[in-house]
Amino acid sequence: MKYVPKAQGFHTVAAAMVLLVVGAAGLAGWKVAQNQRAETAASSNETAQEKPRPAAPTLPDGWRLYADEKVGIQFGYPASFGSFTVSPKDDLQYSPQLESGMRSDIAAAPYIPGLSGRFSVETHKKGNFESASTKYGPTIKLTGDTWIVSKLNGSNPTTYKVGDEYTDIQRRNSAGTNVYAIESGDEGVYRYSIYFVTNGRLHELHLPSFDTGAYSGDTFNDKSMYDDFYQQLLETVTPY
Repeated sequence: MKYVPKAQGFHTVAAAMVLLVVGAAGLAGWKVAQNQRAETAASSNETAQEKPRPAAPTLPDGWRLYADEKVGIQFGYPASFGSFTVSPKDDLQYSPQLESGMRSDIAAAPYIPGLSGRFSVETHKKGNFESASTKYGPTIKLTGDTWIVSKLNGSNPTTYKVGDEYTDIQRRNSAGTNVYAIESGDEGVYRYSIYFVTNGRLHELHLPSFDTGAYSGDTFNDKSMYDDFYQQLLETVTPY
């Protein structure tokens, strides 16, 4: 049997005990860290679950709410236009910049004289912030909080030049979301469109059009009713 001096044996045992203590301390520290991470994750999940939905806007009588979590927006509209369904592919095939769309079930509703067509919500493909501003206007691109003319319409001269700020568009803040509104017109038929950015996508909300009588022959139609209708709807556009 090999002889081990007492001093050497003592140091060996002491070293082993130190290793055990250090290992136990390290294990305890690791468990504490794991518990802290688990508590933080649970707290984050509870916070996310407890985060309240934005309050629904106040709606005029006879209106209903459209709320879209994917798009990240909500707004009110006359209930007589029905619910919203996915737009047919035919509606999007001529607009390659669009990713998806929703539209109201009913195409015409006697909400006010001269009002016709559907509501629609169109979502642009990721990274595309460019849109034709009006039927006869230039193509514009949202850069930061400013719309810039990116392409001219060759068949319809304009005072704008490429790179100019496009000022024929209104901007307002709606409960933390910038919305941009534009009116287009063609021979007595007008339409409002509202642009907004949520979830990294550009979206367009198109209102039904309004005919002052150019096509319907109902020359008694009052456009101020359409403008009031647009203002009422604009007040309801909020994040969701």
